[in-house]
Amino acid sequence: MATARPYQLELFEKALTGNVIACVPTGGGKTFISILLLKETAAQRRRKVEENCLFAAGFISCHEVKAKLAIFLVNTVPLVIQQAGAIRLTTDEEVGEYYGDLVESWNKQMWEKEF
Repeated sequence: MATARPYQLELFEKALTGNVIACVPTGGGKTFISILLLKETAAQRRRKVEENCLFAAGFISCHEVKAKLAIFLVNTVPLVIQQAGAIRLTTDEEVGEYYGDLVESWNKQMWEKEF
């Protein structure tokens, strides 16, 4: 993975502690920052799972850790496909793609099942 620029690290650090809207030009690394954030939050979730597991005599008992959901919004179908591909290539997280014709007829139950 590429090396982060100082402004990308600054946005990443701010996003770790709160909501951020990044107004960065095309090619400025918004996807890169998002992937850094996804990787870090996934690592935090995994550490929490490990902390909640008890290992004794070959037996593992884990307390439930709530799953997290990240939503990456873009404004065109080609960007949905492109960004989902970039996230799949650089993380081991499950990635779904949702857009127009694919989901416009979904009802509440279908969305609940998916998530």
